[in-house]
Amino acid sequence: MPARKYLRHAEEFERLAGLTRSETDRDMLLFGARNLRRLADRVRGSGGDAEASHVRPAVSVPSKRD
Repeated sequence: MPARKYLRHAEEFERLAGLTRSETDRDMLLFGARNLRRLADRVRGSGGDAEASHVRPAVSVPSKRD
């Protein structure tokens, strides 16, 4: 299930944030972890079958030849 994969990555980001001495690195890792957890929640809410539900569908653009 994709949500589980995102949560595993979020946990790893949080673990790394606890190991770094750089405040900037820690902030970036925690920001990434928060976003991964939000993505996991969104995927779970869609039934788990939409791995990239945050990506908007492509828009069809008519060609200039028409």
